[in-house]
Amino acid sequence: FLEDLIMTGARKRLYISLFAAGLLGCTYTPDPAGYQGDCAADDPRVGYVAELTNRFIHGVSGTARIVDNCTIVIENFYYDGLAADPRWVGVVGDWEKVTVLSPTQLRPGGYVNETLTIKLPEGVTLDDVPMISLCCMPGLDFLGVGTLADGVFHAP
Repeated sequence: FLEDLIMTGARKRLYISLFAAGLLGCTYTPDPAGYQGDCAADDPRVGYVAELTNRFIHGVSGTARIVDNCTIVIENFYYDGLAADPRWVGVVGDWEKVTVLSPTQLRPGGYVNETLTIKLPEGVTLDDVPMISLCCMPGLDFLGVGTLADGVFHAP
């Protein structure tokens, strides 16, 4: 019986995150209606990179890179997977406009040194993503933020 009460670290984190999600009153945010297909690579920001800066306790890190006019790749991505309804968002200005870019990234066990490809939703341009963040949607808590508007250029 005692063994059943003792949880492994990963299992304990999963239960805590599910409990926290219930307390926060998670609401469902619809996924974007559709994603753009093949895109040109003629935007001057193609090749910009931004280091994701961890803002909370979830260990978010990685590098966001613009590969064409509608695709951002997140490389060397780390995240514990425990925030409530985490989604990639584009952020404009002083957080006054937030555009959802992805479906939920919730995953037990998190992400370790992974590469993710984010296709921009229909009607969204790189102008809507001068900053990119993994965001806990119920509270709009920005877990890891990278600035692409003043990004460092690296050849694609």
